[in-house]
Amino acid sequence: MNRCYGKWRFSCIDSEILPRLFTKFAAKSKTGTGLGLFISKSIIEAHGGKIWGKNNYPAGKGATFGFTLPVHNRSFEV
Repeated sequence: MNRCYGKWRFSCIDSEILPRLFTKFAAKSKTGTGLGLFISKSIIEAHGGKIWGKNNYPAGKGATFGFTLPVHNRSFEV
């Protein structure tokens, strides 16, 4: 089975949040709900994929999130 891969860069992940990054309500922001990454993980895993996030090094150089999804041999018409 082939897999596709995505990758994005963001600001650093707080070390307090990092161990529970993909759980419900994991946020230090006053404007966020802490549900976005939890929902993303649920959708990606429901389709057989994996998602991860990590701080970049050296410290202070942001964070990178990535995911993989399986690619099935199907053709779709749009």
